[in-house]
Amino acid sequence: STGGFVFNRLFVQNHNSTTSRPIDQFAGARLEFDAIRGEDTNLTVGATYYAAGIGAGQNFNFAGGAPEAANIDRVDVFGADIKAKFAGFNIGIEYAQSDFLRDTDRVLSKDNWALDANLGYNFGPNLGITAGYREVRPYFAAPGAWGRIGYLYNPSDLRGFYAGVNYTASEDLKINLTGAFLEGTGRVAGGYTKNDEVIQVLAGVDYRLTERLNVSLNYEGVFWKLGSVAGSPKPVWNYFTLGVGYNLGENTALNVLYQVIDTDGKGVGGVFSGGPAPGKNSGAVAATTLSVKF
Repeated sequence: STGGFVFNRLFVQNHNSTTSRPIDQFAGARLEFDAIRGEDTNLTVGATYYAAGIGAGQNFNFAGGAPEAANIDRVDVFGADIKAKFAGFNIGIEYAQSDFLRDTDRVLSKDNWALDANLGYNFGPNLGITAGYREVRPYFAAPGAWGRIGYLYNPSDLRGFYAGVNYTASEDLKINLTGAFLEGTGRVAGGYTKNDEVIQVLAGVDYRLTERLNVSLNYEGVFWKLGSVAGSPKPVWNYFTLGVGYNLGENTALNVLYQVIDTDGKGVGGVFSGGPAPGKNSGAVAATTLSVKF
């Protein structure tokens, strides 16, 4: 912050840790190499490293313990990625690892990585599909964002497959559908077990009514099956979002959003409730933005 103004800050976090630490120092480097360069066939290899200082004596209370993550003052993040296009397929592989340090000692360097591998194909300009595998180990914690399940940002201790399809029916109508099918890694006591499962469904429709007016309707459903809990309860979270956008001019747009939230924690409570009550929760929120491009 400067002169009383607080600027956006990066945090080291994941949703299974009760601690989220802001970064006060940051240094790193990014290397990228085009091994094959072409319009229809290409291959790019990248590597990233950065060190994030988070202040002295920070404790991360992960689900499942990790007593090593105490009195931490630095997090080192290593990453590697491959992006390729071949015979109409788009291929992506990303790996990242976050090590926790106490001074110069690397005290947490296990079950702290994330992997995402995906394959996509476009059946012409109007139809595309994507499928992939994602695994985030329980102690992976890094700056930035790598995903969301309902209101849980930066999910961890989960692994599984996902797939999606996007279809452009016309210049005015676009449809997309994505599903993720995940289970717990079972790597740490107190974390998600292999009997804990979650399915996330995302569906959206965008429609341009006129040259100035467009509407969108999006749905997200999160369906849990907690096999590690007695009775295997199945909490459900539902989010319905209506958006309306109106172009006031060439560089100005007004957007209105209205979201309805309906969840049922099935009595489990805590993070699985989707709201303040362990049972049913419901609510709505509206937002308006005015954007001007210069």
